[in-house]
Amino acid sequence: MRVLGLEPYYGGSHQAFLDGWMRHSAHAWELMTLSGTNWRWRMRHAPVTFSQRVRARLAEGATWDVLFCSDMLDLATFVGLVPEIAELPSVVFFHENQLSYPIEDATARDYHCAFTNFTTCLAADSVWFNSAFHQGEFLDSLRGFLRRMPNYRHLDQPDAILSKSQVQALGIAPLPRSGDGRRQGPMRIVWAARWEYDKRPDLFFEALDLLMEQRVAFEVYVLGGRDSENAGKLFADARGRLGERVGAWGYVDSAEEYVRILTEADVVVSTADHEFFGLSIVEAVAAGAYPVVPNRLAYPEVLRELRHLPHAFHDGTATAITSALSAIAADLETGTLWGHDRQTGLKAVEPYLWDRRAPALDTALNDVM
Repeated sequence: MRVLGLEPYYGGSHQAFLDGWMRHSAHAWELMTLSGTNWRWRMRHAPVTFSQRVRARLAEGATWDVLFCSDMLDLATFVGLVPEIAELPSVVFFHENQLSYPIEDATARDYHCAFTNFTTCLAADSVWFNSAFHQGEFLDSLRGFLRRMPNYRHLDQPDAILSKSQVQALGIAPLPRSGDGRRQGPMRIVWAARWEYDKRPDLFFEALDLLMEQRVAFEVYVLGGRDSENAGKLFADARGRLGERVGAWGYVDSAEEYVRILTEADVVVSTADHEFFGLSIVEAVAAGAYPVVPNRLAYPEVLRELRHLPHAFHDGTATAITSALSAIAADLETGTLWGHDRQTGLKAVEPYLWDRRAPALDTALNDVM
C-alpha cells in the first residue's frame, strides 16, 4: 500500500515514531515533513505548504492509497486546498492535543489550535491516540469545551469521533542491556524530559535534595533539554547543589551516548504532571532501568505489567520519590532490585518493540481502506 505521510512537526517523538514505523513497515511511504519548531506556525501554514508540495507530486503522476498525518496538521483545511485527494482515506495520529495540553496560564490557551484539533478529527476517517488515557482526556476536554460555546455546540460530535477512534501505542527499537552484572559505583538515576514546568523538574530536584540529606550515594543524569529562560535558574541551582554527583547534564547529541547512559542506568524517574505515553521511560525500562513514575497519567496503562513492583509508582510527592530511590539503592546493594528475574522490565515493554508494533500499525492502516 502506498502511504502519503504528512508531518508538520518532524522532531522528538513525532520523528521517532515515523522513522521507526517506516523502517519496519511493509507499506511504501512518501513522507513530507516540516521542522519540529514554532509549533503554532506549523499548524497554521502546514496546510498551505503541504498543498503546494502535494500538487507538485500529483502533477508528476504520484498516487497514494491512504493519507497519514499527525495532530499538528489542520487536516480539514488541507483537504479543502487539495480536493484531488479528498477521497483518500485519512488517519490522524494524536501525540498530544491543544485542549488538554497543560499550560502555565490557562487564559493564554490558543483555542483556535484546539478547534483545529476538533475539525481535524471530523475530517479524518480514523483517529488514533497514543494511549487510552490520552483518548479519554481529549474527548472529555472536548465535551467541556463545546459546552462552553454560546450556541451550535455540536455536543454529539465527541461521540462520533470516539466511534472512529482507536489506541495505537508508540514503538521503540531494541536496546542493548547491561547484562547480568552492573558497573560498580553508586545508584545511577536518569531523568529524561523536556526542561519545562509540566515535567516538574522542581519536584525531581527536591527529591534529590532529600536523598542527599539522607546521605544516599547516587549519580544523576539529567537529560532531554537545553536551558531556557524559565528553566535556567532552576537547573543551574540544582546542578550547583548536586556537584560531583552529576554524570551528564542537558541534551545528548549522540544517539550512541544516550543509549549508553540508559543501558548503565539503575533507575529512571518521571515527575511529570503531563504524559500521554512516556517514550523515554519505556526506552529506559527496555534498557534495564527500574521505573519510578507517577501513579497516574498514561503510566499505569503503559507500564501495567509492572504494577506489582514495590517502588515503581509514586504519589507525586518528593518524599515518596525519595523513599522509592532510597529503597532502590538498598536493593541494589543486596542484588534484589528485580527479584528473581532481571528481565522483568524488558518483558513488560516488549509489546512496544517495533517488530511487534509495525505489523500492528500496518494492519490498522489497511483496515482504514
